[in-house]
Amino acid sequence: MKTFNEQTRIVVIGASAGGFDALRKLLKGFDKEINAAFFVVQHMQSHLHIDYASGLKQNSTLDFKYARHAAPIEPGVVYLAVPDHHLLIDEGVMLLTRGPRENMARPAIDPLFRSAAATYSNRVIGVVLSGMLSDGTSGLHAIKACKGLIGIQDPAEASYPEMPGFALSSLQPDFCCGMEDMASEITRLVNTEIPPAGEIPQYIKTEALLSKTMGSRVDLENDLGEKVPYGCPDCGGPLWLMKNDENQDRYRCHTGHGFTEDALIEAKKKKVEESLWIALRMFEEKLNLLKRSLKRFERNESRFLIESTRQKIKETQKNISTLKEAMDIEPPEFNPDVASSLQSESC
Repeated sequence: MKTFNEQTRIVVIGASAGGFDALRKLLKGFDKEINAAFFVVQHMQSHLHIDYASGLKQNSTLDFKYARHAAPIEPGVVYLAVPDHHLLIDEGVMLLTRGPRENMARPAIDPLFRSAAATYSNRVIGVVLSGMLSDGTSGLHAIKACKGLIGIQDPAEASYPEMPGFALSSLQPDFCCGMEDMASEITRLVNTEIPPAGEIPQYIKTEALLSKTMGSRVDLENDLGEKVPYGCPDCGGPLWLMKNDENQDRYRCHTGHGFTEDALIEAKKKKVEESLWIALRMFEEKLNLLKRSLKRFERNESRFLIESTRQKIKETQKNISTLKEAMDIEPPEFNPDVASSLQSESC
């Protein structure tokens, strides 16, 4: 068995929707003697504990292990991220953290790629596969800036072309191909001379360190970017627009949540929908309380209170209809018999 040495390459792979089949095709194409360690992040729901390693390793000669905190890195092994933890790379070991989500995901692809670039720079090969939104593009930028190599699945072949498409529109990859050719392309690069090393940019070191320590400060965010008038969808704090990502806007808050522009838009959309549901619930509770009051006023024959309460009920029903229209909730089918009976009850 090969031992981890200065020639061992670090291959980091990011996938999301549609990524399982792509990963299975890719990982079966490597020889177990390859002098590379593989790290895989696939977006997953935090409550799922499916043993997807057994599915991925079908017809593969590589060893598969779920990542463990502070475990040593070995060549010929595929390390899989576990639910609800970021997978990071440090000198000779891997790390697991429960730091802030990036692009609404934990594990996220960018923290893995960034930590690999900051630690092993020119020895890193980063790959983005099928998925939605743009997680992975910023991490590929970091790998490229540290003289590593990057590859992208051909978006035309991907089940979900958005994630590789974003990367391809922002970067010039060292290879872009279908899954049938990718393993041989990566093997070729692993067996070639490692590219010359360069200086690791300070901003990459800083962001990688923040992911490892799960700590961030306003002064560090000021160094990394420019404060903008947007709020973080996850914590409500202010956001900074990062300075160093080419062809892509990316944001961070001082607690560490990170978003590419498309992920920020999606997160804001979810917050708006969440707020609308809360407002709808409050209006429906208000409507029920008003109806209870109306019955009491009718029993007491409080004519003025009856009229004002009926008016409030109409206004509240109108607000509920407006909210449902904004939320695109289909109205129930109209039943004239039910409608007439409800009308008679309210008269």
